[in-house]
Amino acid sequence: SLLGVMVVIDLPDGGEIASGNGLVFVNLPPAASVALTASASRITRSSDPASLNGILIPVSSVLTAIVKYTTGTTQDFSTDARTVYTITSGSDLAVINGRTISANPAKTSGNGTVTVSVTFPATFPGITASVTINLVTLNRMVLQAYPYPSYTSAPPIQTVYQLQCTGKFQRASLALSAYLSDGSQPYSVTSFASFTSSDTSVVSISSNVLVAYRSGA
Repeated sequence: SLLGVMVVIDLPDGGEIASGNGLVFVNLPPAASVALTASASRITRSSDPASLNGILIPVSSVLTAIVKYTTGTTQDFSTDARTVYTITSGSDLAVINGRTISANPAKTSGNGTVTVSVTFPATFPGITASVTINLVTLNRMVLQAYPYPSYTSAPPIQTVYQLQCTGKFQRASLALSAYLSDGSQPYSVTSFASFTSSDTSVVSISSNVLVAYRSGA
């Protein structure tokens, strides 16, 4: 590599004898490999509910490229001008800005896998690596009711019954889950939801607790 340097020769009393600019050739050791990582393995669109509180999938992912030399030393080439990032699959889903991957603003729907590669054509020919990032979307929301007070392994219920000889009804605890397009474990978003009753003479809802007053649906 060709580097520009500035040389300054100082006197003991603080004066300057001379200064000048020059070029220095620096021979880098051969590169053995490169490790490419992403700050987030999943991203979503800023307009998708998956980016909101309770799920908080990031809307971008930052790439890091660490080159390992044959000497065993490493160097961060993430922001080096000689580093080239390329989307090799899923280019319709995402775009690259510098080393940041985000959803393609021209495509407002769809999900899938994006593969990004890193190369160094002018510096380390043949040295490459890739990483995959999933573009996910909110797939569905599932609302279920459980016995209240809740207990471990309680099954969901669809009916609350009147308690014998009391005139009162069972209560139920509502739970809202969010499922993403990649089939990952659901997110509990109950605490971020607002529940309302279509007929408050039948049931009312306080926080996420359903209180029944009479028979109805």
